[in-house]
Amino acid sequence: TISCHSLVDYSPVNASLLGLISRSQAPISILILDSSEVREEHLISLLRLLPKLQRLHLGGMKSVNMVLSSLTSTGENEIEDDLCPQLELMRIKDIDVLSLSRLSDCIVSRWTGSGKSKDQNAAFKGSLREVSVMNCAASDEVSKAVLDLKDEGLILEVIEPRS
Repeated sequence: TISCHSLVDYSPVNASLLGLISRSQAPISILILDSSEVREEHLISLLRLLPKLQRLHLGGMKSVNMVLSSLTSTGENEIEDDLCPQLELMRIKDIDVLSLSRLSDCIVSRWTGSGKSKDQNAAFKGSLREVSVMNCAASDEVSKAVLDLKDEGLILEVIEPRS
C-alpha cells in the first residue's frame, strides 16, 4: 500500500518515488493519493509501474480525466502498457473537474474487455467491480451503458457535491 497526502507545494509523486518503486518492483496493490499537487502525467507514470494494483483512491486533484483516458481500452487504441490490469476498485473524491463520460468509457472498457493487451488477450475483462465518485465537480453524466452494468453486478456510487 502506498498512501500519499498533500504537503504544501510538494508533489508526492516525483522522480524519487518513481525510481524507488521501479527499483524495488514491490507488488503494490493499493494506491491512495489525496493531494492537489499531483500532476496527472506523473500519476500515469506511477500507474505504469503498478501492474498488481487492485485499489486506486484519488482525491483532491484538479482533474483525473487524462488518468481515466489512460486507464481506458478502446477498439482503436490497443493498450500498450496494460495499465493496472488487475484494478478492481476506484474511489474518486474531491476532484475539481471530472468527466463522467470519460469515467463511463473507462468502466465499460474494463468491464467488457474491449481492446487487446500487448499479449493479444482481451484486456481487463471483468476486473473492475466497484467505482465510487464523491463530491466531484462533474461536467456531464454517467452513461446509460454504465448504469446498465449495475444489473450485471457493478457497484457504482455517485454522490454529488452539496450546493
